[in-house]
Amino acid sequence: MQAIVKYRQVPPVESTPEARIRINRKALSRGYVIDPKACGKIVEEWLDTIQEERWAKKKVEEWSRDGLFEIVLDQMWKHFRTVEAYAYKAGEPVPVPYHRYTYIGSEDWDRVKKVLPYQRQAFWAPFLEYLDYGDSRNKNFVISKFLQSEVYPDGEQLIWLLQWIASGKIEAIPGTGPAATGVVEAINNQWYRNRLRSCMAHLEPVLWEKIDTLKPFYRKYKWFFLSLRGKGINKFLNALGRNSTTSPKTPPRSYSNRLEYLEKRLEDNINLKMPIYKNRYGKEWKELDRMVTFDLDWMEEIKRLRAKE
Repeated sequence: MQAIVKYRQVPPVESTPEARIRINRKALSRGYVIDPKACGKIVEEWLDTIQEERWAKKKVEEWSRDGLFEIVLDQMWKHFRTVEAYAYKAGEPVPVPYHRYTYIGSEDWDRVKKVLPYQRQAFWAPFLEYLDYGDSRNKNFVISKFLQSEVYPDGEQLIWLLQWIASGKIEAIPGTGPAATGVVEAINNQWYRNRLRSCMAHLEPVLWEKIDTLKPFYRKYKWFFLSLRGKGINKFLNALGRNSTTSPKTPPRSYSNRLEYLEKRLEDNINLKMPIYKNRYGKEWKELDRMVTFDLDWMEEIKRLRAKE
């Protein structure tokens, strides 16, 4: 539930007045206030993992004893849901230390759900049913979303899914990538190639439906598609390759802010693989000067931006 702590937003849900009071009674004793439209199962399970705060529990007991709990809760909702801080007139109901409470809402969920698929699994896993594929580059997320929804993605995400269905592995298995010279390398693993052919033949209706979304990625994965040529799938592969040169380019990844861009560069650097090339005689060599670098000054910038956020 790290996403709730970081973004303070959850999917909007319908809830009864009794559920809102019950969940907020639990939340206020832990220093949180839950918006009426956010009082759902996800938030309640998250609150169960948090210890009660002594000062907050004392406040809840005091308000409940005096019969003021629902009045205080209504005050808090009005205070936190206004654009500017809600200012009560002098002498109004109950003095509340608003600055000591953290508000969890749902009004900004549409923005948050577009960001979550780019985060670690711990962030998006609890909200999987509320998220869309979008343009996520996270293969774990794409596969998990398919298993949850059984809805096939588009474009490059569908190619990742095909590789996973055929092999059970997120990344393509060794011997299935393109050669360094640009010449298509045949898939050496006959079992894997047969599995892919069988998978594509089984999913041919889906592939025909998604063909327009696959065309922009045909040249990038040409080695992959050509290696699958065989009885039963050639008609689709020919149609896919036709007019692929006039297909739109792959849309570049857009970043909402500087921090997201730097975190992606850091992730790419951590998962860095040294470029290894092989000539026709099987001799290998490595090119260190082509490895992507990460400026150490960026690490300090990431720390500052994280602290500011």
